[in-house]
Amino acid sequence: MAIKLVQLRDYRDDNGNTVRTGANVKFPASALWLKERNAHVEIGNDVSLPHCQIEVGRNSKLIIGDGCRLSGKITVGLNSRVEIGTGLNATGNVLIRAVESTSVDVGNDCLFGSDIVIRTADGHPVYDAFTRERINKSRSISIGNHVWLADRVVILKGVTIGNASAVGIGSVVTKSVGSNCVAAGNPARIVRTGVTWELGLSDRTEEFYLSPEQ
Repeated sequence: MAIKLVQLRDYRDDNGNTVRTGANVKFPASALWLKERNAHVEIGNDVSLPHCQIEVGRNSKLIIGDGCRLSGKITVGLNSRVEIGTGLNATGNVLIRAVESTSVDVGNDCLFGSDIVIRTADGHPVYDAFTRERINKSRSISIGNHVWLADRVVILKGVTIGNASAVGIGSVVTKSVGSNCVAAGNPARIVRTGVTWELGLSDRTEEFYLSPEQ
């Protein structure tokens, strides 16, 4: 039986489901479903989650760090985990889906555009018709610190994106991208290395700049 919460607040029940929230959490026009048992949610301080639909399944965990702002849908299935670091800013709808004992990890200081899709599974199982072996198993996703995903980017199962990288508009990322790279296209490929990015002309996140030796 699912428990529905329309206000984010500290919560605990006899099924081992827990919610812990920090200060100044905004959750307008949103809902959280805790499914079955041992679903755990941790929300940091100064987090804004307008128009969010969140489902957390059995033996699963959702963690959202301080200062994050996003809307959309987050699904954390059986034995799975979604962890978002501090300072994520998403300008529009984001879909994050981790199922079948997988995880989605998002680092600190990331920027997501609108209509982003991040999913560890294809949606339906596919089998070898001769051997009956499943050929599209779900796999975890890892997104590093200070990563920029432009509008309509899709991140598919098994992908890792390194620190300070950027992914261009409408790209579908099927293979991992290293740090300090720009990737674009469908399927995405690396089009530039040795780069970083900033929110504005006056910003300098020095930790992501490279020395000539690198």
